[in-house]
Amino acid sequence: MSLANETFNQTQQPSQSVIDDECFVHDSSAIKMLRIIPYCILLIVSLLGNSVIIAVVWKEQRMRKTVNFFIVNMCVADLFITLYMPRVMSIWHSGYQWQVRGTLGLIFCKFAVFMHQTAICASIFTVVTISCDRFFAVVLPLKTIITKTVCKIILALIWILSVAIRVPMLYGLETGYDRYGKWGCILSLDDAFYKGAEKAYYQFTLIGLFAVPLSVTVVLYTGILISLKLRKIPGEEVLRNMGRQQRRDAVIKRKVLRMVLILVAVFVLCWLLYFAQLILFSYKIQVSCDVQFLRLFLAHLNSAINPCLYLLLNENFREGVRNILRRSPLCRYIPCLAIGNLRQRVSPSIGITLSMYPQDEDEQP
Repeated sequence: MSLANETFNQTQQPSQSVIDDECFVHDSSAIKMLRIIPYCILLIVSLLGNSVIIAVVWKEQRMRKTVNFFIVNMCVADLFITLYMPRVMSIWHSGYQWQVRGTLGLIFCKFAVFMHQTAICASIFTVVTISCDRFFAVVLPLKTIITKTVCKIILALIWILSVAIRVPMLYGLETGYDRYGKWGCILSLDDAFYKGAEKAYYQFTLIGLFAVPLSVTVVLYTGILISLKLRKIPGEEVLRNMGRQQRRDAVIKRKVLRMVLILVAVFVLCWLLYFAQLILFSYKIQVSCDVQFLRLFLAHLNSAINPCLYLLLNENFREGVRNILRRSPLCRYIPCLAIGNLRQRVSPSIGITLSMYPQDEDEQP
């Protein structure tokens, strides 16, 4: 991102460098492997995990709810972020030197970084949108504010806005030699636009993509907690008189809210250092190589953690995975899946019982 030098060199002038371009070049082989191996694990877990979540929502009709569409959007953004990880691993191995030259190198420089940063924007906006969705579900439980049509419009706007925010980077990225005489992917918004554009863009990014979304999210969840606290707690008699479906819906809403709350908290913790370092970048303050590694590792860790949290905190996603596996050829060779499939065939009453209690259209993920 202008969030420079996570993956590219920011400028050619020594006086303006915000990182040590020689970072990671002279590390021992053992240190390089200690950085690369965890990234390989992140890449595999993220690719598989996010693909599985998308497949579950795509294959399972009952999972096609608004909150799950937003979760799928997060997964798509995480996959784009994951596709950039090989470039990051090349940094841990060889430093910030750009590996491809010529016209092809320039195209990779512009669009690889642009894709990565656009996906980060989309993730942030999606987190805020999920928070809004949960706020309306709790505060206005009898009204459907975000319908499926509205959801599609919001998703389109998320990506359009994300692309628009990153267009200056697409324009300002070039390939060239850095101050060490190495070929790099260089971002210099001051040269591309006007003096001071770089600092202004950093500050806009810090405020518009972290401070404001974080503040909005905190306000929304504060409103949710206050709403739940002020809501009259039913006594035992009322609970006894509640229908089974009402009790089930109440439990569903609590579980969805808990899952989303944990997702947002993990997102903020993983990306906090990434955005906090923008303050240093905006004032051209150099940071250590270890901080640069930790900054990117925590940010990319979020892409691998998210699908694991979906599966850990939501039974419907786990059941969706099991259903997909049961329909696959693997079912013939994995006894536990075959047994599960057999139980479904010999116990049709289970399906009949469940069908008596239809899924909540907006709350059931």
